[in-house]
Amino acid sequence: MNTKMQLRAVRDLVWRDMPRKEYHNPLHADDVSQTAGRFARLIGMDEELVHLEETAGLIHDIIHVGGASDNEEQSAMYGRLYLPRLGYKQWEVDVMADMIVGGTKIPQNPRSVLDMILADADVYNAGRDDFLLRNDLLRKELGLPENRAWYESSLKFLENVNWWTEPARHYGEPVRQQNIEQLSKMLKQAA
Repeated sequence: MNTKMQLRAVRDLVWRDMPRKEYHNPLHADDVSQTAGRFARLIGMDEELVHLEETAGLIHDIIHVGGASDNEEQSAMYGRLYLPRLGYKQWEVDVMADMIVGGTKIPQNPRSVLDMILADADVYNAGRDDFLLRNDLLRKELGLPENRAWYESSLKFLENVNWWTEPARHYGEPVRQQNIEQLSKMLKQAA
């Protein structure tokens, strides 16, 4: 099976098995996969590693239970179970499992460039124009009220984002700063 077919098969698994939550859903998985692939290409990684980034991006949240502290480990285990059936080599599965746990578990603690790319892709919504919309989807998923405490925690999240890769810094940082300014203004107006 070629890499394009593998990625399509993984995407089909995600769309079949991933819960349909407001934020953590197959659209989020697609977004992280595409962003990770884009960053990997911008850094100059070869297509084999780009493929691993895109695959890990798809499955990084396939198991997502609200309040659980081991979603990343569970998603990595899912990958260990299903990816070999799609023709992924054991070393590829091991690398992707490490990327998921090292790159997407909060607090982020990436240990390799591969982890760093996936880490940036997972929180890249902080550097996007639609941050407030996506942030509201996360709030709804968590069942939290739309109040000052939510916006203060959202601002703290934005302020604490640490970009690990140059593409994320280059493309995400200017918009992250705009998002910080916008959220700060909203909090001042609500005071």
